[in-house]
Order: sequence, then C-alpha cells, then structure tokens
Amino acid sequence: MCARVLALFVCVVSVNAAQPVSSDKAFLRPNPNAALAEDVQDDGEAYGKDDAVEQTVAEDAEISKVADDADDADVQDAEGGAKEDAKDAKEAAEDAKAEEDAKAEDAKDAKAAAEEDAKDAKAAAEDSKDDTKIDDTKAVQEQATELGEAVQAEDAAAAHPQSLELARRFELARAAHSEAADLVSHDLFRSFRPCGQCSKYQRFGEKNDGGYLMCMDGLKKENLKAAYSLGVEHHDQWSEDVVSQFGVTVNQFDCTVNSSSCKGCKFFKKCIASADGKHPLVGHEKEMLTLNEVLTVTNQADAPDGSLLMKMDIETSEWPIFAQVSPESLNKFGQLIVEFHFLNQEYLHPRYLKAMQHILASGFKVAHLHGNNYSPMYEKRGDRIPDVIEVTFVRSALRPGGCAKDQLYEYLDEPNIPNGPTGPSAELPMAILD
Repeated sequence: MCARVLALFVCVVSVNAAQPVSSDKAFLRPNPNAALAEDVQDDGEAYGKDDAVEQTVAEDAEISKVADDADDADVQDAEGGAKEDAKDAKEAAEDAKAEEDAKAEDAKDAKAAAEEDAKDAKAAAEDSKDDTKIDDTKAVQEQATELGEAVQAEDAAAAHPQSLELARRFELARAAHSEAADLVSHDLFRSFRPCGQCSKYQRFGEKNDGGYLMCMDGLKKENLKAAYSLGVEHHDQWSEDVVSQFGVTVNQFDCTVNSSSCKGCKFFKKCIASADGKHPLVGHEKEMLTLNEVLTVTNQADAPDGSLLMKMDIETSEWPIFAQVSPESLNKFGQLIVEFHFLNQEYLHPRYLKAMQHILASGFKVAHLHGNNYSPMYEKRGDRIPDVIEVTFVRSALRPGGCAKDQLYEYLDEPNIPNGPTGPSAELPMAILD
C-alpha cells in the first residue's frame, strides 16, 4: 500500500512539472493534483479500513481461541467428572458385591452350623430309640429331623431373600429343639432322685477320692458269686475291701494300665465297650469287651440274678455302655456303684437319659448320691446336680415318703479333694432334682 501511494505522488509531480498552465485558465481546468489527492485520501481511508478489518479479524480470532480454550476446558472437566462418576459407580458396585458376598458367606456359615447341630441332635436322638424312651426323647428326635430338613431345604449360596428364609426356618427349628431338649434335661435330673431304701451304709475304698458308699441291707457273703471293678488305675482299694469283706474274687478291667496290686483279684487288661461297638476307647480299639463278653470270660454268664457286684469309674464310657446294655446283663447284679461324668454336656442328654432309663427299668433305684468336688455343679432352669456324681443303685422297695427331690447326705461322705489351696475342701452344694 505504501509503495502504491508513493508512486502516485511521484507521477503527479512529474506531470505538473512538464506541463505549464496558463494563468488565466488555470482555475477553469480540472486540477489533476486534486483528483490525485482524493485518490490518495481514498487509498489512505481504505488502508485505515483494511487495518481496522485486520484488527477486527485478529480480535475475532483471539475471542474464538478463548472460546475454544473454554470449550476444551469444559470438555476436560466433563470428561474428568464422568471418570470420577464412573469410578464412584465402580466402587459402589464393588461394595455392593462385597456386601452380597458377605451375606452369602454368613448364610453358608449358618447352614454349616445348622447342619452340624442337626447332625449332633440326630445322633443323640438315634441313641434314644428304645421301647422305654419317654415322649420327650421322641420329641427331640422329631425336632432334630425337622431341623435337618429345614437346613437341607434351602441353598445358602442362593439369593439373599432365600438366605433370610433359611435363617428364619433355622431359628424356628432351633427354638423347638431347645424346648424339647429342656424337657429331656429336666427328666434326666429327675432320674437321679433318691427313691430306694437303705438303712445301713458302709464305705468301701479310699477315704476320699476312690471311696464309695455301699448299702449293706441284705448284702451277704453267701449270696455273692463275684464282683467287678471296671476302671482301677494302679491301685484299687475298693477291690481289696470287697475281697476282705465278702471273700469273693474281684474281676478288674482296665486297658490303660498293665497290672494291679490287689491280692485276691483277677486283672484283665481290657476296657468295656458298648454293646453296639460304636464307642471304643481311642487308642485301645483292640482291647475292648462288651459287658456280656466280660461275664463270659469270667465264667459268670449264667450267674443268678442279683448275685454280682459292680463298681464302675471309666471316665464317660459309662454312658454308651448303659445306653446299650441288655436287661439280662444288668439283672445279674444286685448293686451298682457308678461314677457318672460331665452332666454339663447337654447335647448328650438324650443318651444320658436313655442310660439312666435302662438302669432303672431293670429294677434298680437310686439310694445315694455324692458329688465329686473335682468338678463344679451343673445348673439348668432351677435344677442343679454335680457335674461328676457317684451313685449307689440298689434293688429295694420305694422310700416310705417317696422319691426325695433333693440329695441326701450321709455322715460317711467325704470330699474327693480333701484339701484345697486355702485349706480343707468342702462338699459340693446339695443337688436339687425337681
């Protein structure tokens, strides 16, 4: 643009110099320099307009760039927000899945626990199948079956609503089972009530642990054929006292020791198993005999009823033995002295009750109870009984006043632990059995 204006100016100067103008006509002719000046002015205005246009374009471009930058920022913000929302959604989904997995795991654990409870309850109920069982024991069996069916009816890995239904049914079955179990426990307590008569007791065995009260009413030497001490360890004063008092052979059975010091006794390195063979002493499975087999190997299978004595202290094996024993075997004994262990094991109460029912159904009555203070008392719903208890069973008439509802102490009773850390030990509290 500058080159063009300059060229025009030079041209005008050259023309004016070459053509002289008459003075009187100079103002009448058109002035070429004026036209040129107008062109130059027009060109200048055009130039200014061009600059303004260029400035406007530049400003527009700058505004457009700013707008584009703002749009890009908005897009980036939108993309960032979308990513954050996606991240939050993913975390929420993961939390929801973790919660569902936890619920499924809880349901699985509930099912496993229920199945284990059902298994234990069913096993205990099966042990209670007998013609002499009470209706309450039958109720336990029925409730155990219901519990097992409720557990197996649902899949704990299914959707959460199904898990809730499983839990609801499980709780109903558990409640019903608990009520029936309470009835069994109550009848177990009652089975220990002293009902038999005895006017004279004598202590046989140790002064403290290992000593037992025997009823001497009608217990005569001429009426006894043999005695049995089941569980003797290394020294068994009870056996020696029986040999001395009655002059009969005491057959000792214990597979956990190799011999006995008792003179006048016959020792067998054997332990006693239940008649069904399902409860052997662990580690001594090949050294077990049933009670019938014990009578056979000691030549007393044909002994007259009531002509034998038995003392049994075999650390919980007594329960399955008496739960499976035949009446014919028990009938041969005139008196039983048994130490029963761990009455606090409530899930085994159906078996315990069945064992007591077998003993009582064969004609025995509880005459005397003594709690072993090596263990505490077991209490449930207002009843209480020593967790480990020594019982003397006799064949006698019913007490004149009927069965006693509480334990009856005898002056010959002694605590199994004579002395504790702070001095002499006391007897356990009196059992309450109704």
